[in-house]
This record gives sequence, structure tokens and C-alpha cells, in this order.
Amino acid sequence: MSTVQGESTPYLDIGVAAAEFLRFVAIDLSLRVAAAYRLAGLKLNPDETPSWAFANGLGNLLRQLTQEVGITRDQLAARAEVSYTTIDNWLDGKYRPSPQNVRNLACAFAPDTNESEVQRVAQVIQRQLTLSHLATLLSDLIGRERVVELAATIFRFAWFINSDLERMNRPPVGEDATIELDLLRFGVTGAASRVLLHSLAYAQLDERWRKDILTASLNWSLSFQQIAYKASGLRSAAGLSKDLGDHSVDSDELYGRGSSPSYEDPAEREIQERLSRSASDTLNSFIGLTQLLDRPSDTGGLNYGLFGEICQVFNTGIAERRALVTKYPASTQAHFQLGSYLGMVGKNLSRRDLVDEGILECKISSGLLPGWDGPAVEPGIILSNIGEYTEALGELSQAEVTLGEATPHLSFAMGYALMMLSRYVEALERFERVVADQPNYALANLYAARCSFSIGDKTKGIRYAKSARRLGKHGEFIAWRKGAYATPTSATSID
Repeated sequence: MSTVQGESTPYLDIGVAAAEFLRFVAIDLSLRVAAAYRLAGLKLNPDETPSWAFANGLGNLLRQLTQEVGITRDQLAARAEVSYTTIDNWLDGKYRPSPQNVRNLACAFAPDTNESEVQRVAQVIQRQLTLSHLATLLSDLIGRERVVELAATIFRFAWFINSDLERMNRPPVGEDATIELDLLRFGVTGAASRVLLHSLAYAQLDERWRKDILTASLNWSLSFQQIAYKASGLRSAAGLSKDLGDHSVDSDELYGRGSSPSYEDPAEREIQERLSRSASDTLNSFIGLTQLLDRPSDTGGLNYGLFGEICQVFNTGIAERRALVTKYPASTQAHFQLGSYLGMVGKNLSRRDLVDEGILECKISSGLLPGWDGPAVEPGIILSNIGEYTEALGELSQAEVTLGEATPHLSFAMGYALMMLSRYVEALERFERVVADQPNYALANLYAARCSFSIGDKTKGIRYAKSARRLGKHGEFIAWRKGAYATPTSATSID
């Protein structure tokens, strides 16, 4: 079931997060680099590690160009119209040349050629300068060794992808560059990326890279949630399993208040039983994506068919719920279960069409049983889960009118959307309603603390943060103790 994702992940050290994120970026860039080299008619070397990835990448390039042109350091200084000390500082990586000095260096290395050659050399130097600076920034997060490894991986993968493209029975790039342009523009989301990535995965000996390549064309947040939860020692990814019901809260007391369906009805009981049989398979495929990809096949290697298997589970889950709606068109539960499931799958597979269909099914469900707040609130939750908080507030405001009251479930959903829009005063009021009704609901205490700190109410913030910590949510308490709220953040309002 779709839930408001209060926390996308537990706390994760920025170095760990950056290292894992950059693995996916490297896969995406390898597709784009392969396409760019083919479009430019350039050749890739699988053993190449670009010099900008190493420490002092610009100095390395300048030394290389100096040797190629056959001039001394003093001659370079004279041609570039700068002092010898400035040249030494550039070569040693102490300073970076200005745009004008980049052009002067290009003229120094290409003094007897035309303007186009000067521009080409200037572009080479500027590109090296920019990428070298980026590599230095990244090395502060993940270390220079990892930066070099990632850069080498990008070119190694790009070479393999390029080789795959060459083996395809296609016209020359000059006649048909459809695939290359698509890869250059869209990377892992390109139309041909999935086939190319599967081929690349088969060729990898490193199982971690295999797993990341296979999941790179999916919603990356799934993998990051698994990474964070593995690092924190927890088992399931935030928001992909039902938050409500945790932390000593009876889910029925907070979620689904009002006139919910009666399970004495044989039709409603059948719906419940049929859906419960498929729920565990769906959740295991969804929240255990990383574990599934790690699971060995009968042959002892990775099960490369799991990508398609997961998608098939989702399709089966949707088909089962649609069949129930067809069989029981007047069942509010059947429409609600289909709607919330479509919202969950649509969010995590970036399918807005499924999201919109899910919202419609929830509205049908709400119309069939107006007093039940579950389907009335769900459209707002689904929209919050895809980051459409303003749109979510509109749906939730309408739900409040329909229900005639702000139930705890509705108040929590509205509080979350308001908080994400930085409307902290209004959000705090909503979370406090939930805490008053359910004082042991950890997430409501956590968010009440966050909103209180954000509007400068330190007393309330500390009180709610301590309550959340007691209930198992430590984030705001730790942030406060580390001084994150030493300077209050003023509340803002988004109209």
C-alpha cells in the first residue's frame, strides 16, 4: 500500500552515500560517453584512465603538451605571457589559470596554426581543468583512489557499449544516429539502454557492478534505500512497507478510520484473502530488490532474469487487482486496493500514467463509501510520494471536506505535505493533532520536532525530539544535539 514516506532513508554518512550514488552516475555516463565518441568518430581504449582523474590533472596535461610541442618551461612562460612562477604554480596544481590564460596557453601550444586549432587546444585545456577540479572535489568525499577507479570504469564500460553498438547490424552513424542521440540525451533512461546494460552486466566479473548495472535503469531511490538500510542494520526500505502500525501504534486507530468495509461480507472476505496471498510476493520483490539480485541462480551465478521477474510480479499484482474490480465493481475495497497498488508501482517505476489511474480508482472507492478515510486520503498520499506536494494538498483539502473532519490519518498526510513545502507552522498544527490522538506514533513526534525547530520553538522541538527518540526515531534528536538547529530556520509559505 502506498504510504507517505516520512524518511526516504535512515541517516547515511555522506561519503558512503556519495560513493554509492556515483556508481550509478558512472553507469549512466558510460552510455553517454560511448554515444559521444561514436558521434565524434573517436576510438575508445578499454584500458584508458583519463589523466584528469589523478591528482593535479591540469599539471599532468600541461607537462604532456609541453613535451609534445618540444618547448621548455621558460619558453612556455614567454609564449603564454606570464611569469615563470605562474607556470610553476599551474604545473604544481597550486592555482588554476583564468579563461584568458587558458587561451594564452592554447596559443603557446599552437603558435603556428589557425584559429580553429587554437580553439581546439583551449577546449582540451578547459575540459581538463574543469574535470580535474571536479575530481578533486569528489576525492574529498570518497578518496582519490575511488575517483580514479570510477573514471577508469566509465571508459571501460563505454568501450564495451561502443563495441556492442558496432556489432549491431545498423547503417553507419552518419546515416542513422538515432540510438546514439537517444543515449547521449537520456543515458540509462534511453530506449536502448536496458538491452545494452544487460549485455554489459553479463560481461562483468565484479558482482557489485553486475547488480548496479542491472538496477541502473530502475528508480535509483530503491537501491539507495536498500543501501541505507543495510548500512544502518535495518531490513526493509523506508516507505515501501507500511509505516503505520509500527512503534506501538494500532494501525486501525490511525489509518482507515470511519466506515471501513465489513469483512463479514463474503465478497469483501474473498477480496481480502486473494490479495493477502499475493501481497508477500509483491513486497518481497519490491523492497528486497537488492537481495533478489544478490540471490544465486541454480548455476551458482547471479540470476539475470530477476529484472524481468520483478516487473512480471508488478504486472501480475495489477492484473489480480483489476480482475477483482471487474468481478466486484461495487466493492470499495477492490477499487481502493487497486488504486493504492497502482500508486505504489507508478511511483517507484516513474509511471505517472499508473499514478493517475491509481488516484482515479481511490476516488471511485471513496465515492462508494464516503465515510471511510482510507481511500479519501490516499490520492494525497500517492501525490506526496512522487513529490507533488502542492497537488497533494489540494486532494487532501478536498478529502477533509468530503469526510467532514480531519482524522488522524488525514492530519498526518496533510502535515507531511505542508512540511515538505516548508509551511512549518501549519504542518506542526497537523502533527500535534496526531500526537494528541496517538502520543506513541513515532513519525508524528519526529516531524513535530522538525517543524518546531524550523520555526525557532526550541522547547517544543526538544520535547518532541525526545519523544521520537524514545519511540525509536533518533534523527531530530541527533541533529539537535549536533547543533543543526542552533540558528532557527524561519517558516516560509508557498501559496
